[in-house]
Formats: sequence, C-alpha cells, structure tokens
Amino acid sequence: MLLKYALFAAGIVFSISLYSIQPALPAIEDHFGAPLGAAWIGMSLPILGMVLGSLFYPLWARDVGRFMGLATILGGVAGIASAWAPDIMLWGLARFAQGLALAAIPGLAMAAMGALFTARVATMVGIFTGLSAIGAALGRMSAGILIEAFGVPVALTAIYLPALLIGPVLLSIKARVQLPKPTYQMRKWPLFMFGATLLFVNLLLSNLLPYRLTELGLSVGAIGGIFFVYLAATIGSGSGGWLSDKIGTLHAARVGIAIAAFGILLMAYDSVLMLVLGFAVVLFGVFATHAVGSGVAGSMGSGVAGTYVAAYYIGGGAAGVGYPVLLGHGYWAGLLVAGGALALALALGRRALLAPESQYAPNLAKEPKA
Repeated sequence: MLLKYALFAAGIVFSISLYSIQPALPAIEDHFGAPLGAAWIGMSLPILGMVLGSLFYPLWARDVGRFMGLATILGGVAGIASAWAPDIMLWGLARFAQGLALAAIPGLAMAAMGALFTARVATMVGIFTGLSAIGAALGRMSAGILIEAFGVPVALTAIYLPALLIGPVLLSIKARVQLPKPTYQMRKWPLFMFGATLLFVNLLLSNLLPYRLTELGLSVGAIGGIFFVYLAATIGSGSGGWLSDKIGTLHAARVGIAIAAFGILLMAYDSVLMLVLGFAVVLFGVFATHAVGSGVAGSMGSGVAGTYVAAYYIGGGAAGVGYPVLLGHGYWAGLLVAGGALALALALGRRALLAPESQYAPNLAKEPKA
C-alpha cells in the first residue's frame, strides 16, 4: 500500500524540518546578531508546538493520510517563513508554527502502523524511527554545509522545501486508514515519562555538542558534517525494534540504556574523535530504547501514542531550555545531567513497558522469559 511508504517518507521530512538547525545554532545566533544561547527558542518553541499538536490531533484526525498531508504542507510554509524572518524572535515564532503543524506526523504515523502492521508493530516502528533518524542526519549535515556556502535564509529554504513535496503526495493517496476514537490513559505516565527522558538526553547532548566543537576550533560546515553520526540512530532504531520482538521490551530497553550510558562515558574524553564516537554510541542506545517505547505506545492506539509523543517532546523542550544554563557551568555538567536522565529511564522501565493494554498487539510488551 502506497500509504505505508508515504508514512516513512513523512517521518524523514519531519526530522529534516525539525532538527536540521542544531549544528548551526551558533551560526544562526551570529546571523541575527543575538547573544550566546539565544537560539534556544528555535529548538524549544517548535517542540512546544509538537507537544500541543500531539495531544489534540488524535481527536480530529480520523483520516490519517489527508490530515498528515495538510499538516506537512503547512509545516513547510511555516519553515520557509522562518528562514526569512527579520529577527530571532519572529524566527522562533515561525518555528513554533512549524512544530505545531508537523506534530501530526509522528504520533499519527505510529498509531496508523499499529493498524497497518498488526503482527510486526515494534519492528515497523523501529524502521520508522530509524528512517526519521536518517532525515535528522541529512538535515543536520546539509544545514551546516549550506549555511556556510549560501547563508541562513537560502540554506533553510532549501532544507524545508521537501515538506511541500511530500504533503501533496499524502493528500492524493486514495487508500485511507481510519483510526478508532482515541483514549487518553494518564495512568500510563511511567511510559510517557520514560519517553521524555530519551529525547531529553538526545537533544541536551546534541545542543551542547556544536558549542563544544566550536571551542575546539571546528567550523560550522565541519560541525554539520560531523552530525552524520546520526546514522547510528538509524541502526539503533532498527535494532531496538528487532530486539524487542526477540527478547521482550524490558530487556531490549535495558540494553539500549546501558549502551547510551557507555557513550556518555566516552564523551567525557576531551578530544574531537572521542566526542563524536561517544555521541554516536549514545544515539544508538537512545534510539534503540525509543523504538521500544514507541512500539509499546503505538500498540495502544492514537491517544496513548499521541500522549507519548507529546511527553517525548516535552523532554526535548526541557533540553532546549536547559542547555543555555548548562553552557555557563561547563561541558561536564551536561554529561552528568544526561547520565541522571538515563538512570531515571532505567528506573521507570518495568512500569513503563510491561503488559500494555494494546488495541492491536496484546502481547507486544509481555515480560520475557528468564
């Protein structure tokens, strides 16, 4: 079914649009003549939009393809508007609108996969998350290189154009997925908090990394190129979904968290090579764990999936607000905070992931045999 492939393509476009500016945060501050850390609004405001949209879109989106298509087009328009904003505050507001529109993609896509791939939900969500990570890597790499070559407005316009291409495709697909009426289960709060810790770790370290690499003498183009390590997230996502199907969600998540913690230890070494290697290991572990959590949430319908995505991005928003504070306390402070967040995810694992009440795959997160 064409809709299945379009959902994966939408995930790639979503990640390109949302995350591409990360390696260029210092360059964007220079473009607007803004102080150090001021670009946090360009990461936190779209995430706020993501949270709001993820909570409410499941109530309105009975027809997944058309709803996501319209939202993707609006996200592309808002992104291009942000590229030509005259000051950093208007840039941040346009980014908020972009995040609000694009919020339709991840939660609805996960819920739709629960209906489209009933026997392989965890694996398919892992693939979706992995392809989204490829989009994030391509966007980050492109942003650094294009901004260095053409400047901020032209570069960001080019990066946001794909949303205007995939949106009409989603609108034109005749095959439809009608989602059941969403149910919101706040007693699943351990699952939601579990998801929040994962994007917090990811974005906290990826927001701090460009500043640290700038201190070590790298240009914005070189920093953007280094973000190819997000391909490790793709491998991690696929591995997490596969491992979840093999050994159960709880054991798979614990493996992912342990790998991410090892990556943080590697990032403590003060060299470009170890920073990049350690960050790649963190991404592998965090995205493997996120694939597990996403699979569990997606199996419980659009209400739980949307709330999981909202909580996930609340964690990312907290990272966006927190990283400017940590810039004043040294790089080590960020590593310690990220490690604490992983410890919280580990503590939440059993309550978050075992025995969900699934609409599509009742045994998805059963506790594995010893």
